[in-house]
Amino acid sequence: MTESTRYGTFPTPYGVEVEVHRNPDVPEDHDTAFWFSADACCVMAGIHDPEQRRRAVAEIGDIARARGSFPFEVLTRFGGGPIPRKPIGPAEDPIYAALVARAAGQSTTTA
Repeated sequence: MTESTRYGTFPTPYGVEVEVHRNPDVPEDHDTAFWFSADACCVMAGIHDPEQRRRAVAEIGDIARARGSFPFEVLTRFGGGPIPRKPIGPAEDPIYAALVARAAGQSTTTA
């Protein structure tokens, strides 16, 4: 596997941005093309206590090594916000194409 690269940042509801990484081994429209670190997931879930975040990152690492991914619900055990259970409709435009265009300096707005 080729080492992932820092792709950009993603805003969180808490006023900070977290890093987004790119997996160069898969096409840009693949589900695993972009990813966040465990620490970034904790920030997005609202786990601000350093000890809780450390414990969450450790558990996420254990689960991800065993399964290849982790369920977001793990974060609620460490003070993260609940996961909304509303169905989300399909996007009008695929987000990966917009991310690629944005990184290339192209406009991502539609007329």
